[in-house]
This record gives sequence, C-alpha cells and structure tokens, in this order.
Amino acid sequence: MTDPSPMARSSPDTASAETSSFAPAPLDPVELAGDPRRLAAVLATVLDQQSRDASANRAQARELIRAVEGLAKSHEYLGTELREERRRARSLLVALVLVPVVVLAAGAAVVWSVRSTDDRLEVLRSDVARDRQALQSDRETERIASGRVAVVRTELEARIAAAAADGASVRVDLDTTRAALAEERRLREERERSVSAKLAESERVSGEVRGLRSEVGALREVAGAEKARADELARLLAAAVTAAPPAFAGPLQPAGASAADARVPRGLPAEPAAGGADRPVSASAPSAAPQPTPRATPPTSATATRDPADLDRIRTRINGLLEGTTGAARYEIESLSGVSALDLLGVRVTGRDESGRTLRTVEAARLEISVAADGAVRLRFVDGFLIVGGRKAPFFDGAYTLSLEGSAKVWRESGLTCLRIQ
Repeated sequence: MTDPSPMARSSPDTASAETSSFAPAPLDPVELAGDPRRLAAVLATVLDQQSRDASANRAQARELIRAVEGLAKSHEYLGTELREERRRARSLLVALVLVPVVVLAAGAAVVWSVRSTDDRLEVLRSDVARDRQALQSDRETERIASGRVAVVRTELEARIAAAAADGASVRVDLDTTRAALAEERRLREERERSVSAKLAESERVSGEVRGLRSEVGALREVAGAEKARADELARLLAAAVTAAPPAFAGPLQPAGASAADARVPRGLPAEPAAGGADRPVSASAPSAAPQPTPRATPPTSATATRDPADLDRIRTRINGLLEGTTGAARYEIESLSGVSALDLLGVRVTGRDESGRTLRTVEAARLEISVAADGAVRLRFVDGFLIVGGRKAPFFDGAYTLSLEGSAKVWRESGLTCLRIQ
C-alpha cells in the first residue's frame, strides 16, 4: 500500500480512454493474475459500462466505484506482495479466481438493483402521470365550476335588479293608490256632508209633499163630487134628448157618432180616462189648484238578456250617461256579459283621469246602478275585485260602491229598465 500502482496514479479519464481502446478478449485468470493493470482496466471497463447503464442511480455507482477502487488497491497490494514474495503465487491465484466471481456477483447485484430501480421509477412515472392527469381534470372541473358560478352570479344580479325594479314600481303604485284613496276619502267626506245637507232639505221637502198630498186629497174629494154632479147632469140631459123631437136630436147627434157620445152634450167635458180622476169634469166646477207634475217612474218590468246586440246597445247607452257625470274619475263600462232584471252581470268598469290615465279598474259579477232624485248616481259592485296599479284585491266586505253626480232627468228619460231610479 506504500507503493501505489501506476493504475492508481493514473486519472479516470486516462483509464476510460484506455479501456475504450482496449478490445475485449477472453478472460484468463492466469493472465489477469500476471497483469494487474489489465485486470484493473477490465474492472474499470465493467464499472464504466455499469455506471452508464445505471445513470439514474449514481449514488450506488459511486459506492461501487469506491469498492472497486478499494479492490484495486488490494490488488496493487497483492501485486506488490507477489513481486516481493513469489512463494505466495498459489494463494494469489486462488484470490484472483475468487475476485472475478465476486465482481460478477456484485455486477449482478448492481444490475438487479438497477432493474428494480427502473421498475420503481416506471411505477413512480406512471403515478406522476396519473396524478398530473387528475390535476388537469381537477383544474378543468374548477374552470367549469368557475364559469357556472359566474353565470349563476350574473343571473342572480339580473334577478336582484328585476326585483329592485319591481319594488320601485310597487312603491310608485302604492303611492298612487294612497293618493287615490286620500282623494276618494276626501270626496266621500264631501259627499257625506252634501248628503247630510240634502237629507235635511229632503225632510223639508217631505213636509211640503205631505201638505200637498193632503190638499190633493181634498181636491180629489171635490173632483168626485163634481164628477157625480156631472154624471147626474149628463143623465138628465140624455133623458131630455131622448124625449125631444127628431129636429132637436139631429144637431146633438151627428152622423157616425156613437151612443156614448150622444149621451154627452156639447160644451161639457167627456168622462176622464182611467187614472185621470184629478181632472175637473165640468166647466161649472170650481177651478182646482194646480197639481204638481207627477214624476215619471222607470219601467219596472224585469228584463233578462244576453244577446250581444242588446248588451252592446245597453253598454253604449250607459257609457253615454256616465260621460255626463262628475266624480274623482271618468268611468266607462268596458265589458258586459248579461242583464238580469235591474242588475248588470259580468261587468268590467275602468276609471280614468282627464289625461286618460287609468286610475282603477273594477271587475264584478253584478252591478247595481241607482239614481237618486237629486242626481246622485251610485254604482254598487258585488262579488268582484278592485285593480289599482296592477294589483288585484277583492272587495273588503263583498261589495264596492262608487258615487257620482249627474242629472236625474237624463237618467230617468234614458228608457233603460235596468236602472234603479228613486
């Protein structure tokens, strides 16, 4: 070990160059034992070949190189001892025989280790590829999920904006409804005050009417007495005419006159028709006080129709009457499905302001129209809904009433039998 061999002093690059130019030959233990340098070159060649094959496991190759270097040093030591002591040639020969076997075993172990390392690397490579594919799949899934989240967020923002717009519209409709209700409440209070005043006036007029009715009763009694007197005079005159000669009867009974006309002398009023008992029957009767003009009453015959032509005519006529009324809005019947007695069936009435903007809409199964003597027109809706600002609400107590002001005479003279005229 004190005198290292030339192989030990030579650099690894020189040894590699020599081994690369050295042609492989059959190994002979005797020759290798006689030439340690050649043995070292062979071992270096094998180790270099093994190191190139096991590039992925350089740590183990370094350990193997260290072992080979130690073995080379041992061989150098053995060569020195062999030169010094030829007597140990047989022992060295045995050692040289055993060394290749050990080297081959070590090489086989290295090859086995390299193969196992390659297998582990392949398994590790497949695991890495699988993990990479799973990671890519997770990224794709995350990207898709991010897109879905963005779409859902956009939809949610759109819904929130629509809800905010609906809330603003509802708030505007609510303010409009509140203003309309306040106006309607004010008008109702004014109408109540007006109705109270009109009730007081109606009480006064009722007292006057009762006084007039008593006077009318007295006049009717006088008229009855005068009628009886006229009948008696007519009977006496008829008897006188019957007993008179024909020359007197001719002027009193013209040709073509009926027997009843013959009984009434000229210059006397005829018998009043039925229902006209209030008229005087004789010129000699005392003149009666002027009677108040009786109020025309609407036809009370119950009518029922669903004919579209009749319904359109009735609807047009009522809309014309509603145009002459005054109130918080201008009302119009948009649809009418039938008429039964004094009720309008299946109606839809819309109230608009002066600019034509719709304030409220009423849908009801039945409509009653009442007209008072002072011109107050009342529309009473039963079983329906009130629509204000696009919101539909049922009637609070099953009915809804609108009060208007109009001309009682116009309504009375309309000729409609579906009106309640008081």
